Amino acid sequence: MACSILFTTDANGNTGSGEEFIHEPIFNSEIYFYESGKQHTKSVVLVHGVGNEGVRIWRNLIPELEKQFHVVAFDLPGLARSSKGTQLYSPANFSAFVNWIVKKYTNGPVVVIGHSLGGAISLYYAGTYPENLERLIVVDAAGILYRSAFIKNYINVKPNKFLDIIDTPASIVNNFIISGLDKMDKDLTPEKVDESLQSDFLSKILYRGDPTKIASMILFHTDFSKIINKINVPVLVVWGEKDPVTPLRTGRLLEWMISESDLRIMPELGHCPMDERPDDFNKIIMDWLLVPVKRKEINKPSFTSDKVYICEGKDCVISGGYDRIEVKNSNYTQIVNVTAKHIYIERSIVSIESSYIKSKDIGVKAIDSVVNLSGCSIESDIAILTSKSSVDLAGVKLIGETAAIKEAVLKTEDKSTIIFSISKIKSPFNDGYRHGINLLTGKNPNY
Repeated sequence: MACSILFTTDANGNTGSGEEFIHEPIFNSEIYFYESGKQHTKSVVLVHGVGNEGVRIWRNLIPELEKQFHVVAFDLPGLARSSKGTQLYSPANFSAFVNWIVKKYTNGPVVVIGHSLGGAISLYYAGTYPENLERLIVVDAAGILYRSAFIKNYINVKPNKFLDIIDTPASIVNNFIISGLDKMDKDLTPEKVDESLQSDFLSKILYRGDPTKIASMILFHTDFSKIINKINVPVLVVWGEKDPVTPLRTGRLLEWMISESDLRIMPELGHCPMDERPDDFNKIIMDWLLVPVKRKEINKPSFTSDKVYICEGKDCVISGGYDRIEVKNSNYTQIVNVTAKHIYIERSIVSIESSYIKSKDIGVKAIDSVVNLSGCSIESDIAILTSKSSVDLAGVKLIGETAAIKEAVLKTEDKSTIIFSISKIKSPFNDGYRHGINLLTGKNPNY
């Protein structure tokens, strides 16, 4: 998750005025601290990700910010040039540290900008200490997806590669991957992070006193559902379109679940857009900071179209308004910015993004398929009806009068795997946010 950029330094290795090492009380450690533009009244606090660069990740942005803002930046406790230890480097503790910085070194509500791990920390800060925050900018935030969904993306597993070789249903391949990763994840890292840190096995074999590993592992075990729900300030979400570390679907999740949010996608860029195209990145940031934030207009989706789209035996990209969409025997089909009454998927791999589905019976039906939904709303009698499928939901809102998700049991052994990443559901069986894995079977068919 690191990006290879550095501040320009002089012969003595100094990065300029206003830098020092200070003691902080949250982790009881020494941290590198940078401050500039003190003549300005409004403050911007910068939070970096993991890696050795620390505050230097912002070297191209700081000169622009300090022209009009008081800039506060630092190397997070345990990372880069700050002192290291074996402590609970959690989003909660990191956000408490950011709050200490804000109270000690700024006046009034601030703007916080966070990248990667720093993006996750900034989100946690926004949901925990809203009284000290005016605006928030999140750049390619890590760790928001449920850990199995994140790991599946990170290792770039493509089930259709298996399907090209063996005649195995997509759902079986994907269920094997998901269940294997989740079992390994649970075996190695207990849900209680305190126990993880105290475990001889984990501290000596896995963590080895490495704050980066500790911070990453705890981040993967953090549920941001309640945090995201509490964010009530304007949020700019900036994402590299081709980010191989934190997928774009995380950005779509945040845009969909945070009411006052605005997603800006930087085409063809990866995990570090501030490094890859600094001028364009700086313009996005400064333009958003220097104008009043307009309240987000939410257009009511229309479900009046009578068009039918059939995609069979090929890969399709679908957008627009439809009565019904059918996808059969497709290796990979994208459904983006769609309004529809019904989506039917059979033996296919399908991605549905930023879409609305609403009907009086079944919204999405998936048979023997792998379906990823990111930033969607589905409202139906049965929002999603599955059979032998894997359904991965990120930032999805489901309303089901009979069920939010139901397994259409064809045989007793049939089952479907559902991954929730900060998704909100309402049905006779559940009401609220969900973040985790659930298995639907003949014995437990409804959710």
